[in-house]
Amino acid sequence: MIYQLPAVDQPVDQGDIIDGCPILQVALFDPQDAAAPKVACSIARVVVLTQTCDLRQLHTVPTEVLKTLCQLGQRKARIQPPYREHLAKHFADTYSRIGLPLPYETL
Repeated sequence: MIYQLPAVDQPVDQGDIIDGCPILQVALFDPQDAAAPKVACSIARVVVLTQTCDLRQLHTVPTEVLKTLCQLGQRKARIQPPYREHLAKHFADTYSRIGLPLPYETL
């Protein structure tokens, strides 16, 4: 069976499919008034992909917001190669690990 419905008191786990999850997006950002960005909200079905042992909050920032901040002089530095690749590799490794509860047979 592919799906199972856990009890409502079970903790959030990798592979959970959850309906009615609010997804926030930055709709409008004025760098002159950073305390009051306009936020849009949509409701979606989501799938928890992060390993259960790694559940933490990640933030995604729209590219346009980052470009605007850079144009206003808010970029303070850039991590140079090979250090940025090292950082990216560790980030990817953390969020792409696959932990199987039991080994599976291959043909």
